[in-house]
Amino acid sequence: MRIIGQIILIAGLAAAGAGAWYGWDHLAGGEAGQASATVTPATVRPVTVELAAVTPRQLARVVEAVGTARAMDAVTVSTKISGRISDLNFTPGTTVEAGRVLASLDDAAARATVAQLEAAVHEAQTQLERTRQLRQRNAVSAAEFDTRTTSLAAARAQLAAARAELADHKVVAPFTGRVGLRQVSIGAVIGPDTAITTLDDIDPIKLSFAVPETALAQLSAGQTVAARSAAYPDEAFTGRVQFIDTRIDVATRAVTVEAAVDNPDGRLKPGMFMAVTLTLDPGPDMPTIPETAMIREGRLAYVYVAGADGIAKRRIIEPGRRQDGLIEVLKGLEPGEPVVVAGHQRLRDGAPITVATGTGTTGTGARPATAG
Repeated sequence: MRIIGQIILIAGLAAAGAGAWYGWDHLAGGEAGQASATVTPATVRPVTVELAAVTPRQLARVVEAVGTARAMDAVTVSTKISGRISDLNFTPGTTVEAGRVLASLDDAAARATVAQLEAAVHEAQTQLERTRQLRQRNAVSAAEFDTRTTSLAAARAQLAAARAELADHKVVAPFTGRVGLRQVSIGAVIGPDTAITTLDDIDPIKLSFAVPETALAQLSAGQTVAARSAAYPDEAFTGRVQFIDTRIDVATRAVTVEAAVDNPDGRLKPGMFMAVTLTLDPGPDMPTIPETAMIREGRLAYVYVAGADGIAKRRIIEPGRRQDGLIEVLKGLEPGEPVVVAGHQRLRDGAPITVATGTGTTGTGARPATAG
């Protein structure tokens, strides 16, 4: 009986093992067959995408900077001589023409000196004429005639100096501009160090700002500048580059640029802080794509190109400048190639694709790019 029991136990264990082996083999075979069926190319559903064509364009490059408004010409009006102010002939804040008399000093003494020297010149001329007549008759020596000639020349020189000093009693505008506040009053005694007012030429006004040396090759006179001030946040003032400094600042590695900005109503004042946008030369046509076409993984940038066989192929690119909606492609793409701009989420290299209804290889509009 003991032997019979052992035989029955052994037979049971063998049957259980065979059943387990059969079940595992059947389960594994089913899963393998199912997995094999899922990767069959004929059963993979195409990914619906939208496409845009690589388009050659000239991307306008811009540089953004901060600048300071300055007058084209600016002086502090003062006198060359000391004296008492007898008249002030300007209204603060108004525009005056070049040569306009702005202030006058008491010139009574200077006028008297001029009159006295005019009489001396007249007397010297009379003496010289009389000596010339006597010299023609050999009644006087040549030395006497030379002395009279020299006396007349000296008198004329003294008269010219007196007239110049008399003119210095009038303070005139050296150029056309806008006068500032009165800083003296009639009757005040002033000297060369006393400021009477200020004079600024602010139409156009000069705008100075710094541009990185990396943009030096694209800088040139005549380029367009748009400037904004916090005082007028909704308005852009336009101008053009007039001068590019001959030196690079070694501390900032930037070059100073000066632009002339129209200011007919004088709203822009010297010393104002302004945000400047400078449009540089755009350069040659370059392949461009919409920003939505590019995918980044760390430092790697790539796109999916739609092949003629309906397969998406990953293409590594080297992006360049950006602008609203567009990216310049330096390497990796040719004009006319269709790239995926929507539907990347489920795409893999080599995946089949289908173009969404109503879309195609169309381009995108552009606005100026920011340098960087």
